[in-house]
Amino acid sequence: MKRRNSMWRKMLAGLLCLSMAAGTLATSVSAQDVSEPSFAQKISDRFADPEMDYKVETRWWLAEGSHTDETLIESIHELYDAGIGAVEFVTLDESKYLDDATYAWGSEEWIHDSHLIVEECTKLGMGVSFTSGTNWATANLVSITPDEQSASQELGYMAVNVAAGESYSGALPVVALPEGATKMRLERVVAAKADGETDQMTLLDEASLSDVTGLAKQDENGTWMIDYTAPDDGDYILFAFWQYGTAENYKPSISTSYTINYLSQTGVDALIEYWEKNVLTEDLRELIRQNGDVSLYMDSLELSARGINTTGRTWSEEYLQEFEARRGYDLSKYLPLIISRDFYMNPSYSLTSDAELVQKICDDVYQTHTELYMENCLDPLRKWANSFGMTLRAENYGHVFELSQPIKSLDYVETESLEFFSEIDRYRGQAGGAHLYDKLYSSETGALTIKNYWEDNNYHRQLFYTQFASGIQRTILHGYSAAYGPEQNVSWPGYEGMSPMMGSRYSKRQPNSVDYPDLYAHLARIQKVLRQGTIQMDLGILRSDYHYDNLYWTEIKPYDQNNLRQHKG
Repeated sequence: MKRRNSMWRKMLAGLLCLSMAAGTLATSVSAQDVSEPSFAQKISDRFADPEMDYKVETRWWLAEGSHTDETLIESIHELYDAGIGAVEFVTLDESKYLDDATYAWGSEEWIHDSHLIVEECTKLGMGVSFTSGTNWATANLVSITPDEQSASQELGYMAVNVAAGESYSGALPVVALPEGATKMRLERVVAAKADGETDQMTLLDEASLSDVTGLAKQDENGTWMIDYTAPDDGDYILFAFWQYGTAENYKPSISTSYTINYLSQTGVDALIEYWEKNVLTEDLRELIRQNGDVSLYMDSLELSARGINTTGRTWSEEYLQEFEARRGYDLSKYLPLIISRDFYMNPSYSLTSDAELVQKICDDVYQTHTELYMENCLDPLRKWANSFGMTLRAENYGHVFELSQPIKSLDYVETESLEFFSEIDRYRGQAGGAHLYDKLYSSETGALTIKNYWEDNNYHRQLFYTQFASGIQRTILHGYSAAYGPEQNVSWPGYEGMSPMMGSRYSKRQPNSVDYPDLYAHLARIQKVLRQGTIQMDLGILRSDYHYDNLYWTEIKPYDQNNLRQHKG
């Protein structure tokens, strides 16, 4: 856990009391103090009008084809007047009503509007973020196909039962490819003796695990064939493991936009090449330099294997070599043990003799995924962004990556109130890494499930305070949508952006928006205090779990009924 020095903790306590009572911190000064401002007056002067960098920020749900240059500028000024310090804009999928080829990611109009938003924000001194990540087209590419190593890959498998002493001779069984993928690569063939079943798992005999890839040969048509005879000591399973593209893609984009490979640098190289060629004009680069607060923001890792016959693991062509170099042993014969039967990564196969070994192997896979994500995705992306004055901010959770280590590969780390329920204990998963590496800790704040236009400022303020108590120093509201959207998709009181499913809307259509300037100024003062002082580490907590805290849908409940409010750990 980290704490700022005691002077700043006392100051924050004072600010929380005083800032809600007035627009600035007011103190009474006696006659003898007039010539020399009191300590309280100095603090008041210092925090009365926080700089733009300390102000609340917002995500902007943008129906791009429904805007003109004038309405984009109007929306930016609405946010500025409310006290917003930066905008993170994301183009939504309105393909039922608007033409993707004209307005979506990759189009000339998208690039024009992006330039305009950065330019107008720069004039006002506001920061800007380009929203990206696996669930947003701007981190996916129309320039790649699922068959390329630069696109997201997964490991799939097919299995054949072979009775004791019998032979299997013929083509290796192949997986069903996701739509869009056309090629597969044979990774390994593994044989193992079946040794019973328990708890939805098939048990395998550890001593029997064997890499028999050398028995497989391609015929003149390129089909992989094998002649395999099972030993006499029991029934065997022959596993054929295949690598292929996940074909994961998201809208809106001018054509199908595929997710990049997060485990191989070929993915980031392709992304950088596309941005360099199609997005980053010299004018935009210059605007980014002038602004000084522009980020590439990567949303949470909605990254997954998509095939019918999947192991559940994303992959890369060099994965086995990377694994052995990092973990010190060959994973090949253990591949059956990393097959997952569900989203929760519960194994389909275990060992009769050593279930702990199965968990160790799975943990080693998770750790290897984490290191490849850091070294082949985040590090080169951050280096590239920093080279022209842009920073990298990310919600670095999802899939099976360890939560804290990738924080050192970012400029800023982000969490979210929806995913983590505004629970202090949950936020600690990232807070530890943020504090250890002295990274600014931000949160995508305020998304409420099916509660749009529902809660007042007091409700949201409690959410903000909980996050501040958790070590979060930067609030990004979720989110803002302007009044402008496709006519067919607008109902009273105005355009919704991401639909009522993901409220709330911090816009002028909210009745409580009349108080936004005062509320946001109050939050800005607190955020400025939270970024002062000197880092002091009291305690470090080492976690060894993976796939951390990403299953919130199984226990979703109102914010005011969470564990914190019920005095539960």
